[in-house]
Amino acid sequence: MVGLQRRLGALHYDVGPVDGGLGSQTLHAVVAFQKVNGLARDGVVGPRTWAALAPRGRRGRAGGWRQSSLGLLWRPNYFFRGFAVHGSRSVPAFPASHGCIRVSIESMNRLWSIMRIGMPVSLYR
Repeated sequence: MVGLQRRLGALHYDVGPVDGGLGSQTLHAVVAFQKVNGLARDGVVGPRTWAALAPRGRRGRAGGWRQSSLGLLWRPNYFFRGFAVHGSRSVPAFPASHGCIRVSIESMNRLWSIMRIGMPVSLYR
């Protein structure tokens, strides 16, 4: 169960204390994950749920694409109003943003598991 709790936590689901138990917070996180991923919402971590929990790299659904008024954002992590650190298929070498921090999809996949609410973000020109 510790592996399940760590994986759900890495995907930003609130599992409560990572203690190896299947308490109510972990159960609610499983059901929320199942809902987001179009699975049966039964709280049972069977083969389909485990398969959906597996890291999938650039084509994975975990975190997913989000449609914004300016285009698609991969795994956006908002830091101020509508501004986010997010992955994109296009990361030009010149300023092309309306305020977001655009990184490659691969970079966002790595950043996703380490970014937390309250984490300081420093921007440089």
